[in-house]
Amino acid sequence: YDNALNLDPNNIEALVNRGLAQLAGGHLAKGWDEYARRFESSHALYTKRQWPWPVWQGTSLESKSILVWSDQGIGDEILYGGMIPEIIRTAGSCTVECAPRLVPLYQRSFPEAEIIPLDTQTTDNLRRRSFDYHSSAIDLGRWCRRSFGDFPNRGHYLVADSLRTKQLRQRYLGQTTRKTKLMGLSWRSINPLIGREKSIDLEYFAPILKTHNIQWVNLQYGDTQREVEQVNKVSGVQLISDPEINSLSNLDSAAAQISALDGLITISNTTAHLSAALGVPTLLLLPDRKKSLWYWFSHGFYSPWYRSVSVVRGETSYLISKVSDFTQKI
Repeated sequence: YDNALNLDPNNIEALVNRGLAQLAGGHLAKGWDEYARRFESSHALYTKRQWPWPVWQGTSLESKSILVWSDQGIGDEILYGGMIPEIIRTAGSCTVECAPRLVPLYQRSFPEAEIIPLDTQTTDNLRRRSFDYHSSAIDLGRWCRRSFGDFPNRGHYLVADSLRTKQLRQRYLGQTTRKTKLMGLSWRSINPLIGREKSIDLEYFAPILKTHNIQWVNLQYGDTQREVEQVNKVSGVQLISDPEINSLSNLDSAAAQISALDGLITISNTTAHLSAALGVPTLLLLPDRKKSLWYWFSHGFYSPWYRSVSVVRGETSYLISKVSDFTQKI
């Protein structure tokens, strides 16, 4: 990227990608500053939203109002949502725009903020209102996470429906006689660009499903019936699939399901972010295919974003071998 920028200092694509590389390497301040230029890029992923108020540049929010708007995917929203509590504490008022299926969960988790769904009508209504500042959820990091010392030491920031959580836990434990722990499993990403590289075929997990004191719960979104039936047959145990939970349409129910568990094994996908933000012990498996997203960083065994996450990197066989170590600690 340096060479490309030496040849053409106005190469925004190279600048933005260098910013991502800086972030992945832990050089946060420089990375954020360069990545903030992404809206000058023609890349379809970076959709610039036009608002009539100034962009927040890290100045004091005391007695000020701010709109934090949705940017990129659901997993990203959950990740960067971890900075919302700080904005709420320091701002006069905070309005958060998010994906519609996040609204109930965000309303429970951030009761002091105004939570509104991302849609055309809401956007039109927002433009008729008055805010002192606006910021994409991602760009909060430019001012709230400029160094690793800026990451708070906390357990969680999302809050699931406690009654629904209790009901699900009782139901799942009721489906087994000698299992004392509930462990979730998610193995696939549907990201159209790098989903395949992040995923691990379910068949690789068949040996670990035989763990004697653990009842495994299927947390993989999408159509998994054929895969689950096959792995149940091979392993000789039952991976529970709950037809009442559909995280693609109802993240609040998915949050309750995850919170009902003792822990979770997952690759990098929305389930990983949701589990981590809820504070559930999570083992994140990152296949060594050079396709890890920047916010998992390029090294390290823990995530500064989520204190409940343990990170394992490597080839698939190595990743699977570390699962039993994790489950024994839960």
